[in-house]
Amino acid sequence: MSDNNWSRWYREGTVNVTQGSRIVAGSDTYWLSAGLHAGDIFSLDGVTDYEVDSVESNTSLTLRTAYIGSTSTGESYSIVRNFTATLPAEIAAKTSGLIGDFIKYIDADMQSIHGKSAYEVAKSNGYAGTEAAWLESLSAYGIAKSNGYTGTLSEWLAGLKGDSAYAIAVKNGYTGSESEWLESLIGAGQWTTLDERTAQLSGMHVQTRK
Repeated sequence: MSDNNWSRWYREGTVNVTQGSRIVAGSDTYWLSAGLHAGDIFSLDGVTDYEVDSVESNTSLTLRTAYIGSTSTGESYSIVRNFTATLPAEIAAKTSGLIGDFIKYIDADMQSIHGKSAYEVAKSNGYAGTEAAWLESLSAYGIAKSNGYTGTLSEWLAGLKGDSAYAIAVKNGYTGSESEWLESLIGAGQWTTLDERTAQLSGMHVQTRK
């Protein structure tokens, strides 16, 4: 029966060898079916090795060099398989190569982004401005500008504070100065001084009245 389990050693059957000949004849050997091939190592005595040049059939193979031992028949032998030339070895080598290429790709990709700042990553993705402009674009002011705001940063900050009561009064038609407006808040004898009115507006609840 054939031994096709891909073990390292093959010893099925017996062989006939002739001194000075490269031809080895086998009996119950199944060499071709077992996948033996050129490059395997043939030995009759376990001491002298011969490289297999070709495998013609299950019962015939040719050595690379002539057999130098005595002519023998029905001898036990051993063949050491050279797995580097087998289909499984080829598949394993190609798989290993693919894995190696993938690792190189990942390494190269990681190196391409390793150590980059967020600004550098933004530039690699098409951002064309300076780093200062990029940082500004990340601020609330920058976001406001990206949404159509056209004023300066100072104007934008002032807008966040909201209008003062005086500014609201002006928007509603008041034409005097801020001091005049504050004085007008004293009203018809309600408060003794401007300070008292200001304190009341500040939440201090001054109670002194005329």
